[in-house]
Amino acid sequence: MPAGYGGRRNSLIWQASIEKGQNEGLRRQNTIKKRTELSRQVSFKEVIEKLNDSGLELIQTSDDSTLLKLDLIINSTSDSIKVLVHMIQKLNSVGIALKHVETRPDKAHPGELEILAQIETRKPLLMEVLDHLIADKIDRIEIKSSEKDNTITSSKNVASEENIWIPTHVSDLDKCGHVVVKYEPTEDPKHPGFGDESYITRRAELNSIANNWKL
Repeated sequence: MPAGYGGRRNSLIWQASIEKGQNEGLRRQNTIKKRTELSRQVSFKEVIEKLNDSGLELIQTSDDSTLLKLDLIINSTSDSIKVLVHMIQKLNSVGIALKHVETRPDKAHPGELEILAQIETRKPLLMEVLDHLIADKIDRIEIKSSEKDNTITSSKNVASEENIWIPTHVSDLDKCGHVVVKYEPTEDPKHPGFGDESYITRRAELNSIANNWKL
């Protein structure tokens, strides 16, 4: 190794880490600036303050006439059932299409529910609904696009129709019995069995029986 190479390498690593930190800080400053600007432009200041960063970006870049397909997640500090009822009533009253709604325990607020709604709407109607719900002690609002990105970025990442495997007999399911999902009680805190050792043990026993069973 040439003399001084290690020093130059460490210097480059240090410089890269500094630049990364500066870039992250700049992005955060831009997000705060956008949040402030948007709260001044519209009368929905409380909504903007509780909105997630990506949701803020989506709201700012969308025009009023664009039909948005969104996942809307709401966390409330109290009486989440009341929030759910009010949300559905308000969505219906303004003409927002509610495609799907579900609830799950809110880990941040024990005893309350986290609400997920899949909707199709335009920005003005969405902001009207959120402004209406703020009175129900909303703690957090998360918005993200539910539309799939169908852009093909690399032919290596896209399977051709000829290479797609489809089971043709029930015994073929043995070939995919090892597949593991990320929604596991040992990994996902939002899983209803998270932290329940007896449940996790029993689940592992049943998984073992199922994996060893051949069709």
